[in-house]
Amino acid sequence: MSEWRETIQAGDRICLRSGYSKADRILLWFTGEDEKDARKTVDRLVTEQCGTDWQIVACPVSDWDRSLSPWKADPAFGRILFAGEGAETLSWIRRDLMPRLAQDRDSENPVSFYIGGYSLAGLFSLWAFLESGLFAGAASVSGSLWYPGWREYAASRAVPEGSSIYMSLGIREEKTRNVKMKSVGEETRRQAEAFAHNPAVAHFQMEWNEGGHFNSPDLRIAKGFSWLLQQKTDTAV
Repeated sequence: MSEWRETIQAGDRICLRSGYSKADRILLWFTGEDEKDARKTVDRLVTEQCGTDWQIVACPVSDWDRSLSPWKADPAFGRILFAGEGAETLSWIRRDLMPRLAQDRDSENPVSFYIGGYSLAGLFSLWAFLESGLFAGAASVSGSLWYPGWREYAASRAVPEGSSIYMSLGIREEKTRNVKMKSVGEETRRQAEAFAHNPAVAHFQMEWNEGGHFNSPDLRIAKGFSWLLQQKTDTAV
């Protein structure tokens, strides 16, 4: 297991940090209540694959549809709208979380920040990566790329130079009756093709997993994070 696990406060939010105090790579992971068990799996597998140069900061989110949606959109199911408050979450990252993490480090080397997540958090991670230029890389694990307007948004943004991007999807995730969500396969393939041929992307991985959206999310997250944290990058702050 990692060197330590501790809670930290950044602004008005409490996060769980694990990893190594001298690490120069820090990954922000936006999580839900149902991902508590996944944290143990991620900690164990990332430790096995990545040695001691990493920290992962798990940032719990109580209302994903509100805090992780990049812009307002009609509900995919039910009646609850996507509130589009992702920009507020990104502002908190920039204003409160990243300065706190940078000042706590036991190293004078430049730090590289990464971001990743599952499902809507995977979409948010790609959006924050493209929107801010704050991150050396992103992991979108079973990301919700069916989200209305994503294709147009991604086509309009420049990818940070020298970055690393990991994407994955279950082979059955597009086999759904939901009219909006069934486009996830097509949109993921389209986005993967764009990243794979973008000269600004130094490292890219697209992985297809067995099963649907809810098959082994902890292992999928751990694979994506491990791959991302092993890539060499010159993008640091």
